[in-house]
Amino acid sequence: MHPAEERLVVREHERVRCSLRAVIEPAPEMRDLLRLARGVGNGSGSVDAELTDCSGGGVGLRSPVYFPKQCVLMVRVPSPDGGAGGHVFEGRVRVQRATMIGREPAYDLGAAFADRPDERTLEALLKLSRAGARVEGEDRGA
Repeated sequence: MHPAEERLVVREHERVRCSLRAVIEPAPEMRDLLRLARGVGNGSGSVDAELTDCSGGGVGLRSPVYFPKQCVLMVRVPSPDGGAGGHVFEGRVRVQRATMIGREPAYDLGAAFADRPDERTLEALLKLSRAGARVEGEDRGA
């Protein structure tokens, strides 16, 4: 096989680019291995992040904190109406890719769903992502 063919990545799901608020934290099973300092994020072990894309297989996140590959994270995407306790999505993802971008610091995280969300939840997340879609080429400050 040609080396270029080995690096060929074929996406199984259509990716919807967006810019949505998300909150991320290490999943319960990771907390003994990975603990955020109180001065990081909101002080309760969670970090405000940006959901940058979403698909049927996972999500893209922009985080101010580095999370290593294979780390399992809890991701919450709040309802846009701010309803009490309302999340469009709350679930576990496994980090597949982590790339530092900018000097802020900021990290692009590519994550696959650790537990596939039910169809209704996934469709609600994709619908919100489409509604919050960013114009291609829009400056994200990076």
